[in-house]
Amino acid sequence: MRIRFPGLLAAFAPAGCASPSHIAGGAVPSQVPPHIAANLQQIGRVVAPPPTAALYAPLQQREPYAGVQVARSQRYGDDARHLLDVFTPASGGSAARPVLVFVHGGAFIAGDRRTGDSPFYDNIMLWAVKNGMVGVNMTYRLAPQNPWPAAQQDIGAALARVRQNIAARGGDPRRVFLMGHSAGAAHVAQYWPIRSSTRRRAAAWSAASWCRRSSTLRRRKPIRRCRPTSGAMRACMRSAPPCPAWWLRRCRC
Repeated sequence: MRIRFPGLLAAFAPAGCASPSHIAGGAVPSQVPPHIAANLQQIGRVVAPPPTAALYAPLQQREPYAGVQVARSQRYGDDARHLLDVFTPASGGSAARPVLVFVHGGAFIAGDRRTGDSPFYDNIMLWAVKNGMVGVNMTYRLAPQNPWPAAQQDIGAALARVRQNIAARGGDPRRVFLMGHSAGAAHVAQYWPIRSSTRRRAAAWSAASWCRRSSTLRRRKPIRRCRPTSGAMRACMRSAPPCPAWWLRRCRC
């Protein structure tokens, strides 16, 4: 099975993104709806997940999802959090679809595939199905009760279950894409080097993954490249210089 890491998502865009951007030809209108842009400006330039989510929730679909079949809480292990939600098109085609496996965030100590009837992170799964994929949303064991590398072990177990069973749901076990958000991004990035037996390509964005704690702030190049081998990836991670927690680094393999 070849696993690809297409990207690791940032948690929330700053409110300033609601303002028009500029290119050489002039201003480009924002894609943020005007009423949401106005509310974002009121929230201010802060990280405020609950009020921001409340603004975007009405734009999302609600169950039952048209044209999508959802299999909730599929077990991949013995722990209560070893669960998968699998999203597939209601009318499957003849060709096997690539598979997107999503790992949620939550500051390492919280988070879930979905909370109550929230549209998040079902919206990512719906995007996957709309774009010709099978979506798999997973939960994993949390810290501090389950120290590192528990989450990486859970990712490996979930991927093994996907490889064994996804063909029956129209997915291609040879084309699996692994994506993480926030703490989930760090888990995905850390899963990569400890699974050296599988060929893969990676593109990872996560300050928590590449930055070592330091009180010293120095200017760094934003991109570090290495060859697609597990040894090179580990060397790349070890060579990441000290930087503050919010600094964004990127390593491509």
